[in-house]
Amino acid sequence: MNFQDVLLDKWVTAPEIARAVAFVFSVSQAEVLATSDFPDTPLPESVKILCHLQKIDGEFPQQITFYVREPSVDPRRTLEVAGKLCEQIHCTCLLPNDETEDPYSMVLVRDTKSYQVVSISPTAMDEEGRIILSM
Repeated sequence: MNFQDVLLDKWVTAPEIARAVAFVFSVSQAEVLATSDFPDTPLPESVKILCHLQKIDGEFPQQITFYVREPSVDPRRTLEVAGKLCEQIHCTCLLPNDETEDPYSMVLVRDTKSYQVVSISPTAMDEEGRIILSM
């Protein structure tokens, strides 16, 4: 199952991501694989969460795509998960806003209690491939 993509306002190493994700999803660190490459071979059954890390341009230079094989992970907990992730790695993240059909509406998350609906600049995103907030 693909969980929500998360954009971070800083680059975080794979080991740091793995530690934080293990804590947030209440699994062992051995059950999390964080990598910028997709594995060539099937993942071992012990890996419950794959975090694909990508560098992107703009104010949020890292995108994490979560692939989850753990049935206890509830995709409706996106804001809570993002907030805990921010607290663990001391960052701010950006998520798509599922409450609207506007593709430029996002949710800025700082921690488990701080969420703000923001817009991204369609011009910067479309023309230059960067994500720039327009608040």
